[in-house]
Amino acid sequence: MARLAIFRSMHNVRPGERHLPSRSLELAPPAVAYLGLCEVELGNAWATDRLTDIRRRMESEAKLLESYAIDAERKAGAVDLRASVTARLSADHRWNAVQQFLELAREAENAAMTLVYDEP
Repeated sequence: MARLAIFRSMHNVRPGERHLPSRSLELAPPAVAYLGLCEVELGNAWATDRLTDIRRRMESEAKLLESYAIDAERKAGAVDLRASVTARLSADHRWNAVQQFLELAREAENAAMTLVYDEP
């Protein structure tokens, strides 16, 4: 099973200490498949500028998914648009995959760490 993990710099690891992630999330197969469609491939790691670039790209993906949900709910004639869009998005594995990625990307970016997408 694939995971997203945040690692501190290898330069901060003491000799003999194991390099463990400070935080990681296991991803379900549908999330892995959707991230692959977003050109986020297993075995990649991002830090600094590359991390900012991929975070922005995934934020754009989230906005696109949200606009699709809004359009679908408007066509369905939803009474409470905000609640129905929220329900639709929370049930969408694509939205959840993007949100998990964004959560860890922002955390890694704020802490000047590296985001890794791999199989443990």
